[in-house]
Amino acid sequence: MTPSIPIPSPWMTMSMTYRVSAALRAALSWFFLAALAAVFAIVAPSFLGTGFSYVTFAPLVACAVSVLALGTATMTFVSAGRIRYQLGEDEIQYEAGILSRTAVSLPYDRIQTVSITSGLVDRLLGINHVVCQSAADQSNITLPGLRTDQAEATRQAVAERSRLSRRGGNRDL
Repeated sequence: MTPSIPIPSPWMTMSMTYRVSAALRAALSWFFLAALAAVFAIVAPSFLGTGFSYVTFAPLVACAVSVLALGTATMTFVSAGRIRYQLGEDEIQYEAGILSRTAVSLPYDRIQTVSITSGLVDRLLGINHVVCQSAADQSNITLPGLRTDQAEATRQAVAERSRLSRRGGNRDL
C-alpha cells in the first residue's frame, strides 16, 4: 500500500541516497577527464618534442583533477541537500540552489502529466524522479531522488489534486 501525503505537506527534501549518488556522478565525470588527460600526457611528448616530460606533467594533472573532483562532489552533495518541495493547497512549490536560487510554483490546474522516471543506476539505488509537466516547458518541475514509495505517493497526490483542480471539484481530500 502506498502511503498518503497530507496536503499541505511539510517541506520535503531529497534522500541521502540521491545526494551521495549525485556527488559520485559529479566526481566520476572529472575522473573521466583525468583519463583523457593521462592519454594526452602519454601521447603529447611525440607531438611536443623532447622538452616535455610526462613524469612531471602526470602528477600535476592527477592532483588538479583530484581537487576538482572533490570540490565538485562536495558542492553537488551540498546543492542536492538544498532541493526541497512542498505540496500546497493549490500548487507545488519547488526550491533549489545555493549560489543561484531557483523557486518555482506550479498550480495543480496547470499540470497535464505526472510521471515517474528512473535510470539504471537510480533503479539499482531505489530512487526515482517525479516529473510534473505543464503546457509551458519553463514551469515543469522534476523532484529528483525520491524513494520508490515516496515517489508513487507524490505522483498519486499530485495527479489527484490536478484532476480535481481542473474539474473545479472539492479540493479537500
